[in-house]
Amino acid sequence: MTRNVKAVALTNERHATHGSFAEVARLTSGFVDVAKTGTSYQRLNETQKMSLKEICHKLSRILAGDPNHKDHWDDVGGYAHLGSNACTVAEAPTLRKARKTKKPKARKPAARAKKKVKARRAAKSRVVRGSRKRPTARVARPRPVAAAPAGQQEAA
Repeated sequence: MTRNVKAVALTNERHATHGSFAEVARLTSGFVDVAKTGTSYQRLNETQKMSLKEICHKLSRILAGDPNHKDHWDDVGGYAHLGSNACTVAEAPTLRKARKTKKPKARKPAARAKKKVKARRAAKSRVVRGSRKRPTARVARPRPVAAAPAGQQEAA
C-alpha cells in the first residue's frame, strides 16, 4: 500500500509541473506525426530521430504543464545537443557559404627532388677542371664593319 501512496503523491507532484499524462501523450503523438511528414525525416539517423522525439515530448510538457519549469527548457537544449552530435559531415547542412580561400600550391615531393637533381647536374657540368670555380661569362666581341663598296660613300 505504501508503494501506491508514493506513486500517487509523485503523480500529483508531476501533474503540476508536467501536466496530465493523457494530454502530454496526445501532444507528443501529434508533434511526432507532424515531424514524420517532413521531407528529410527519413534521412535522420536513429539517434537524431530519438532526439527529435524527446524534444517533442519536452515541448508537450511545456504546453501541458508549467511553462516556467526551467528543466523542460534545459532538456530541450540537451536533446538538441545530442541530435547535433549525431550529425555526420555529409548530413550537416551549412547555413553560410563556405569562404573560399586560396590554398598555396604545394609542389609534389617528386617534382622538388627532380628539380634538385637537375640543379646538381648543371652545377657539375659548370665545374672547370676539378675546381669549384665557375667559368667567367662570355663577353660579346664587336663584329668588324664591312667597308662600303666604292662609289657609295657618303658625301661629307
